[in-house]
Amino acid sequence: MATMTIQGAAEFLGVSEITVRRKLKSGQLTGQQEEAPNGRWWVEIAEEQSNFGVRTPESVKSDSNIESHDPLQILKDQVANLQHHLDIREREVGELHVIIQQQALALPPPATVKRKWWYTLLSNK
Repeated sequence: MATMTIQGAAEFLGVSEITVRRKLKSGQLTGQQEEAPNGRWWVEIAEEQSNFGVRTPESVKSDSNIESHDPLQILKDQVANLQHHLDIREREVGELHVIIQQQALALPPPATVKRKWWYTLLSNK
C-alpha cells in the first residue's frame, strides 16, 4: 500500500483531484489529514486500486508525492504547489484587468456637471 498526496493519488488513479477528495469523503478511499496549519491529505492507495490508472506502482514509488519523512522535501513540494497556484492567480488577475479595461471603454462618457454660479467665483481665487 502506497501513501501519497491527493495530487499524486489523482495522477496514479487517472482521475481528477476533486474525484479523489470526493472518494475520501464518501469512504471509497482512506487517508489521513495532517494537523493545522498544513492540513495536507495523505491518501492510502492499494495496488489493486490502480486497475483504472495509467501509471504503474513502480513509477509512483519514484514520484515525489509519496510520503516522505524528509522535511526538506515536504517543504519543497509545498513551495512548488504554492508557486503553481500563484502563477494561476497572476494569470487570472491579468485576465481580470483586461476585462475591466474592456468594460470601462464600453461605458458612456461621464455626464457634464452643471456647476453653481458661485463655484466659478471660488475657483478663480
